[in-house]
Amino acid sequence: MIALDLLLDTLPDALVGEEARKRLRRIGDQLPDALAEVLVLEVRLDDDPQVDVSVAAGTRRQLGVLAGTDPNVRLTPELVTDPAWRSAARLARRSLNLTGTPDPLLPVIWLEFDADPASFAPPAPATFVAAAPSPAAGSADWDLAGTVAAILATATWGDAPRLDEPVGRLRAAGIGVRMVGYFGNRPSAAARLVCGLEPVLRNAADLPGRLVAALTDCGWYGPQDAFARWVRTCANWTDTLHLSVDVTADGVLPRVGIEAKQDTHRPPRADPRWEGLLAELAAAGLCTPAKLAAVLELRGGHDGHVLYPRRYRQWLNHIKVVVAADGSAAAKAYPFAQEIGTPRPAGSNTSPPPPGSGCPGCIRTC
Repeated sequence: MIALDLLLDTLPDALVGEEARKRLRRIGDQLPDALAEVLVLEVRLDDDPQVDVSVAAGTRRQLGVLAGTDPNVRLTPELVTDPAWRSAARLARRSLNLTGTPDPLLPVIWLEFDADPASFAPPAPATFVAAAPSPAAGSADWDLAGTVAAILATATWGDAPRLDEPVGRLRAAGIGVRMVGYFGNRPSAAARLVCGLEPVLRNAADLPGRLVAALTDCGWYGPQDAFARWVRTCANWTDTLHLSVDVTADGVLPRVGIEAKQDTHRPPRADPRWEGLLAELAAAGLCTPAKLAAVLELRGGHDGHVLYPRRYRQWLNHIKVVVAADGSAAAKAYPFAQEIGTPRPAGSNTSPPPPGSGCPGCIRTC
C-alpha cells in the first residue's frame, strides 16, 4: 500500500518508531491500494511503541473490492477465507445494496488492523459501520435498535445477541449511537458502539455528572470518578466529544473511551488547545514528552506519487482517553491522511478543502 508508505515517511520517529513502521508496512503490503484513499493511525501516547492502522471503504469500487465483486482488484485467497474478512465482505455487500436505495445511512466501512508485534498472522480487520444517519439528516424516528441488530447479524452471519434494551436506554439518555464496531479479528462477546452526545447532554454545565448518570442507567458499573475527571479534561480543551462503549445484552461494560476532537481540522500547532490537552495527559503520565512534541509537529499535508502525482491532506482527527475498569487510563492520538487530488503548481493556493469535502461521511473523519 504505497499511500501508507508515503504517510509513514512524513511522521516523526518519536511517534512511529522503526519497528512499528515495519509492522505497518507488512500489513500495508497485503492490502490493495484501492483501499488507501483515507488512512488513520492509532498511536499510543505512553511508551508503548505499537501503532495500529485503519482504512476506509466508501466508494462503490472500494466496497466492491471488499465484497469480492470488483473485476480488476482481488484480495488474496489467504485473506478471502479468513472469518474476519468474510464478515467484512458481507457488510460490504450490505453497503453496496444501500447505495442503490434512498436509505440515508452512509455506506462507509472502516477496517481496523492491529499491528501486534507478537503476531505474524495475515491482517484481519475489525469493522465499524454507520448505525444512524448523520444528525444533520435528522434521525428522530430512526429504528436504531433494528439497525444495530441488522449490522451485527450481517457481521456474524446471524450469531449475535440483540442489544435493543441497552441501545434504547442509551438513546433515551441522550447518547446517540452513530457507529457499530464488530471485532471479528479478536475474541469479544461485546459490540463496540461509537456514540455522539445529543444537545441535552452536550450543552450541560454538569456534563461529567450527567454522563455518569446516563451510563449508570444503562447498566454501566465503571469507575465514576476517573471517568468524570477525563470527561471534564477533554471537554475543557476540545470542541466535540464522542464515547466508545462496549455493550452486551446485559448492558454497558466498565471500559469507556472518550474521543476528543476539534472542529477546526488545522495542524496541531495551529490550534493551541491540542497542546493544552496533551500537556494535561503528560502531567498525568499518559503521554511521554517525546510523543507530545511529535504530535504537535504533525503536518497539514504531503505530496506523493502513486501511479501519478497525488496530494494528501493530514490532520489530527482526535485524541482518545480510555478509562479502564480499575480507573486507570491510557491515551491515543489518531493522525489521518486523505487523498484530495493532484499537487497544485508552485505559488497557487494550497490551503486544504473545508472539513467534510470529499471525506467518507462518518464521525471518524470530518
